[in-house]
Amino acid sequence: DGVWEASGPIEIAPDGAFDLLAPAERDLAAVLAASVIPLTLDQLSRILPPSTLDEALERLIRSGWARPGFRIASPSRRRAVPEAARSKWHQPIAFGIESMGGKPSVERLHAMSHHWLAAGNAPRGLPFGLRMAELLLRRNAAAQAAAIYEQCATLAPAAERRGLLERAREAWH
Repeated sequence: DGVWEASGPIEIAPDGAFDLLAPAERDLAAVLAASVIPLTLDQLSRILPPSTLDEALERLIRSGWARPGFRIASPSRRRAVPEAARSKWHQPIAFGIESMGGKPSVERLHAMSHHWLAAGNAPRGLPFGLRMAELLLRRNAAAQAAAIYEQCATLAPAAERRGLLERAREAWH
């Protein structure tokens, strides 16, 4: 009937809450807020100094900023982390995910595509972005594929932009 019910209390992060965190906690909260997938402790230790990671993670979980499983606690907490604080972590997150080696799962491919492209790293972002767009097309997710083609076009050399924008247009039709 169009009515939404909360299954528990709705938590809203107060304005300025992010600024009250200690520096190591702010860095970790920003990484967790920026990441599009849950990160493992091993991946986090490749992104942030391992010497401060355990303590910062414990404090974030205790204070309600993070959940076990290395995720930001809520959409409200994610929005409380300023975009500038999140955006500087895209490239380190991409390195952390990519460094795990092996053939990436769809989830990891999506994450590497997202983070390399968001970091503006064309040499790494374009191959992952194009693979992800092709995968999305095969899965009938044309709108998402078109968005990735358009994002790739913004980073591609001038000679390749037109072709990528054409692929984006074709994905829509």
